Amino acid sequence: MAHEFNLITEPWIKVLRDSEVMEVSLEDALINAHNYDSLAGELPTQDLSVLRLLLAVLHCSLENMKVNAECEEDIPFIKWESIWQEGCFDAQLIKEYLNSKKDRFWLFDEVHPFYQVAETDEKVSKSVSLAKFNGQLSESDNKTRLFPFISGVTKDKMSYSEAARWLLYANSWADSSSCKSYVDKEKNKDLFENGTKYGWLGKLGNINAVGDNL
Repeated sequence: MAHEFNLITEPWIKVLRDSEVMEVSLEDALINAHNYDSLAGELPTQDLSVLRLLLAVLHCSLENMKVNAECEEDIPFIKWESIWQEGCFDAQLIKEYLNSKKDRFWLFDEVHPFYQVAETDEKVSKSVSLAKFNGQLSESDNKTRLFPFISGVTKDKMSYSEAARWLLYANSWADSSSCKSYVDKEKNKDLFENGTKYGWLGKLGNINAVGDNL
């Protein structure tokens, strides 16, 4: 399968601007962060997953930011002061970094699918239904979810942009019941003991600051 749907340029991140929710690309979300009010995904926990990705890309992008500093320890503070005074992030630095990593941001790819493993062992893994993958539903294969946000044929359909958001969510918050679908339980017994222990955000206490813009 050829690669498809690059998260750098394709719209998939939900943001809020003047009471309107829209989907924008990863590059757009960072370059125009000062123009958007906030992230506006399906769940606050999903927004936090997306925010961590945005921060990771931002830190890597600003690594090459040039500033005048007499002491190396002052560089982070000088960089932050410069960004604060500008009121926005350096678009050129963000574009340069993302362009250099474009091959790692394909949602579908035979070698480096984003946030995924290209090849899996069929003996210890199985597919996950969209009803389970969708964090708003998280429907078990054994029983139907009561009072769902989504029902009928729509719960078995998902756009590429939705899939990208829930992929980040699954990697961040995957609980022990999700792990059963793609992790060998006998070899990873410790992952099934404490609910969301498998997902990194599930291990952390999270505080998300809210400001005037994204």
